[in-house]
Amino acid sequence: MSIFFKSLIQIIKYEYIQEIISKKYFNLFINVIINYENKNLYENNIYHECTMITLNILWSLSFNENIKKNFKQIEQNFFHILRKININTNEMTVKQTTCGLLYNLDRLDLSRVSLRIIQ
Repeated sequence: MSIFFKSLIQIIKYEYIQEIISKKYFNLFINVIINYENKNLYENNIYHECTMITLNILWSLSFNENIKKNFKQIEQNFFHILRKININTNEMTVKQTTCGLLYNLDRLDLSRVSLRIIQ
């Protein structure tokens, strides 16, 4: 499973591939995120890695205007889960990806977000 997700992250930049992935795997990616949170799979290293890669894939897809329509049809629970993952993680890349995904989907007001820059 991990290899599958890693290979997708390499080709997601192509719009044609984005459309195919969105049509065939969009629900899979959403369910990976939902299950990660709802089933408390934080300690499962393989599932954790796949979830982090899935967040990156979804973030990449969120730039595609056609695919944004699919995101708009997702139930509110998904966005709540993204916020919860963002709050509960100490990984900066996960925080950035979840914030970026929420922002791209008009689900995050940056004026209410505090980002610290560590020097």
